[in-house]
Amino acid sequence: MTNVCDRVAFHFPFEEAASGEVREISFRLDGLGTVEVEPWPLSVPSLRGLVPAFEADAYPRRLVPVVVPFELRPG
Repeated sequence: MTNVCDRVAFHFPFEEAASGEVREISFRLDGLGTVEVEPWPLSVPSLRGLVPAFEADAYPRRLVPVVVPFELRPG
C-alpha cells in the first residue's frame, strides 16, 4: 500500500489524469482531486482531506499558498 500511496503522491501535483497498478492494486486520478483505488484497502467508505500547495502559475517565482481538497474512494 505504501508503494501505491507513493505513486499517487507523485502524480497528484501535476493536476492531470493518471492511472497505474502496483501489486494488483490499481489507482486512477482524475486530475481534479479525486483518486480511486481498487480493490479498496481501507475500512472507511472514503477519505477526504486537504493538501497544502502553491499556485502553479506563479511557482517558483512567487509562492502563493493554496489548499487543494482531495477525495480517495473506491474505484
